[in-house]
Amino acid sequence: MESPEQAVSRFRDPSQFRDDGRLVVEWVANYLASAGSLPVQPTEAPGTTSARLPDQWPERPGSVAELLGELDRDIMPGMTHWGDPSFFGYFPCTNSSVGMLADLLVSATNVSTMKWSTSPAATELEERVLRWLGEAIGLDASWFGVIAEGGSISTIIALAAARDRATDGSARQLGIGGVPLRMYTSDQAHSSVDKAVITLGIGEANLVKVASGDTYAMRPDALRSAIRADRAAGLRPAAVIATIGTTSTTSVDPISEIAAICREEGLWLHIDAAYGGNAALVPELHRHFVGMELADSVVLDPHKWLMTPLELSCLYLRDRDELRRTFSVTPAYLANHGDDEPTDFMDYSLQLGRSFRALKLWMVMRHHGRAALAETIRRSCALAEEFAGWVREAPGWEIPLSPPFATLCLRFAPPSLQLAAANALNLEIQEAINRSGLAFVSRTVLRGRLYLRVAIGHPDTSAAHLTRLWDEIQRLARDLEAR
Repeated sequence: MESPEQAVSRFRDPSQFRDDGRLVVEWVANYLASAGSLPVQPTEAPGTTSARLPDQWPERPGSVAELLGELDRDIMPGMTHWGDPSFFGYFPCTNSSVGMLADLLVSATNVSTMKWSTSPAATELEERVLRWLGEAIGLDASWFGVIAEGGSISTIIALAAARDRATDGSARQLGIGGVPLRMYTSDQAHSSVDKAVITLGIGEANLVKVASGDTYAMRPDALRSAIRADRAAGLRPAAVIATIGTTSTTSVDPISEIAAICREEGLWLHIDAAYGGNAALVPELHRHFVGMELADSVVLDPHKWLMTPLELSCLYLRDRDELRRTFSVTPAYLANHGDDEPTDFMDYSLQLGRSFRALKLWMVMRHHGRAALAETIRRSCALAEEFAGWVREAPGWEIPLSPPFATLCLRFAPPSLQLAAANALNLEIQEAINRSGLAFVSRTVLRGRLYLRVAIGHPDTSAAHLTRLWDEIQRLARDLEAR
């Protein structure tokens, strides 16, 4: 066994890196080639992977070849393959070959983009690619963008600024006290909104879940009534969180009407477009984004649908100064020297240490181009509508609404089944599909009814994948109903 001194000498050896890199690239290429041939979800019981791993940190160094062997033997059997064309659970986390290579370059340069001076090019590239993307989705150059880890963190950042505006900055200094702040969102909003109000000290009790209508979009009349009731009770309305692409059904809240209410009431409007915002690249889907430019903040996640590896979320602010007033903390060891004031992204988010995520987004946007990225979204949406047509024609099956984007909810509910029995049967269908390894689907509950949820987004997903899934879903439904 080599000595620790010898092992340390190999930490950054270029020759060794070339040899090891070839092995890793070959492993990745083989993994990509295996898509569709592996069970989408493993069937291992909890603790199975742990049982294969050593109890203690091994003292002996392992070569990359050995580690890849252990990866195949001990870890991969317990992996869910999000990159499989038959992965339909949650929202897609799309990826591309150039995105993977970009991740390698991010690791190789290994800079922190906390300040302009810590890597000027990294800061200026982030500003530029965010402007490109913002303008592509309908936000003009006056909007300020910042990259965060994910949509949940972006929402926390935006609502922190909303909190400070509502308290005239006193919350930053003194915390939230006195009259409670109130925030409003749809009863279909993502759970990240709940986590944001918990994190920011606003409290779950002060997050008002506004009723949604027949299309599972927020009702403006119910929003207005809730705000007025809170004002009458002596509470302080602060912000509204609207959604373009809700998690269960990808419904779209009526943004223009909500924005008008926010203007009248003096409330911050944050738009969660983490999933749906990517679809603004497609001209024929622009109807879903009318009024988005009236918001105070907007979030979208390129790691969901723009072929960019996790983790990369883009938060846009109408007024960058509001974000800076919320987050800027500059001790002497981080102070700028000189009169110029370039952007220091540490002043606009929670993080100080920030990886060079903009490089990933730049490489994906430049390599694939806008038209190709839009086409992957267009194809996904067309497949979802085709799938919806099959379900509409099948006796005993129902969908709650036509898919606005590329996520479809469906449910087997023949008249002979009571609600509880139908829910139990659909749950069994979902679990059986996932156990089979054929595909992975999620589920949701809408007004007491359990639905299968199929989110389409992988660029290689075809009608054949969906036909195979639909055939299996129908077979399971028939078999389970006949018991």
